[in-house]
Amino acid sequence: WYSVPLFDATGAPLPPATLLDSLKQLPPAAAHAPAVGALTAWRRDEWAEARAALSSSPQNESSLKAIDEALLVLSLDDSAPASPTELARTSLCGDATARWYDKLQLLVFADGQAAINFEHAPQDRDLSPYLPISPHISQL
Repeated sequence: WYSVPLFDATGAPLPPATLLDSLKQLPPAAAHAPAVGALTAWRRDEWAEARAALSSSPQNESSLKAIDEALLVLSLDDSAPASPTELARTSLCGDATARWYDKLQLLVFADGQAAINFEHAPQDRDLSPYLPISPHISQL
């Protein structure tokens, strides 16, 4: 999991070219990195217990806080769904190790297709706060 700034010091969105440069500088995903994101797919009570155990480490607590405070999670998926049905299935039930189901997630696939997945409970209301990001997504 890596953090990429989306806004400059004044709060203005960074230009798409700057975001792309930041993404290009990320190291390749570690093949054997801990699959902590998969824990967010567990039943809520099980994930709460696992999260509490993880939070006992100051480094883990700091990482969890950074994810909690992030605008969204970007998942760069190596797959390329071949049909709308496969895109929907992969977006909803794809590789849980590369997802964080407690956050709004932008999923971008190897062929450029994109989808959004999110834990619906906090968003069981007006989604308009997220709509302003959609024009910027198409510019990437």
